Amino acid sequence: MLAAFLCALLLSACPCVACRSVLPTRWDAAHGPEAPLGMPGCTTIWVFGLGTGRSGSTSLWRLLRFQFGSTAVSHEARPLLPWTTHGEAPSVTARRRLELLATLAENRTAFTHPRTPADGRRFLGDVSSSYLPYAEALLEASPCAVLLVLQRDREEVVRSFAAKSGGADFWHDDVAATPRAGLAGAEVRGQEAFWGAVFPKYTRVQAATKQDAIRLYWEEYARRAAQLAAAHPQRVMVLQSPAVFQQPLEAWRMLRFAGFQKPRLRPDHPFNCLVACKHYGNGNQSGGRGDAPRLTRHGGGAFLQPIRDRSRVRLKTQRAVNG
Repeated sequence: MLAAFLCALLLSACPCVACRSVLPTRWDAAHGPEAPLGMPGCTTIWVFGLGTGRSGSTSLWRLLRFQFGSTAVSHEARPLLPWTTHGEAPSVTARRRLELLATLAENRTAFTHPRTPADGRRFLGDVSSSYLPYAEALLEASPCAVLLVLQRDREEVVRSFAAKSGGADFWHDDVAATPRAGLAGAEVRGQEAFWGAVFPKYTRVQAATKQDAIRLYWEEYARRAAQLAAAHPQRVMVLQSPAVFQQPLEAWRMLRFAGFQKPRLRPDHPFNCLVACKHYGNGNQSGGRGDAPRLTRHGGGAFLQPIRDRSRVRLKTQRAVNG
């Protein structure tokens, strides 16, 4: 009762109208909005982040690794899985990937947060676009696997991929026959050889340009992700990016869905009314407060910027100590 009264008092004094409009009126014991806790009965939970690429996978990885408890979630663990299985059954690839990630976690000196939470849960996993062809196999390999699929606007993905890939083309089946001259051509060829296997291939008849091929890739990814979510509603969640990183309630629900009992959206304190009113606005708005964290152009969202700023301060301090 006292917590509810204080929360209401803070909201009434908060100048951020957008904040008051999005926050719920009921709160659970974890100091956050009520949301169902996913993966019941699981003590080791496999969290896999998916998305086309250029959709916020790095932001998702940063958010996952800053959660309380034993959390060892990597970003694009090598080797990247190919889009085409090349004769190996997806179930075999999925089991081998779980074994690899478990080994990587055990070889680390410590998890991100070694303290075991009250519910005793441990989180392992990886964030990469390459898991979509193996999604069903991953869900079958472990009943405690959950998939978080990021979905960004199609044309934004096309523009971002086109700028990021430069002269390389990862989506056409005839790129191996395309002449690449000089040192710059050799670099492009190397990029195509490394990243090309991760993406599907289309003919020039299906997609005349690289941008058209990326659109086909986005549509295929979105269709298969929707099918997965419909078939496994308790274990697969499709998330709109960057909205999930800009709206704290969406991030909270995502983390609860993945099984985190007490999600935290910043590294130093859990979600609460004061934090929401002080630091978060609605969408791309900062809430009108001069001390609100700035948004990043890569879509990481307002509440991830303090994490980056805090890391920079620690790095500068360590450099000063080391001379």
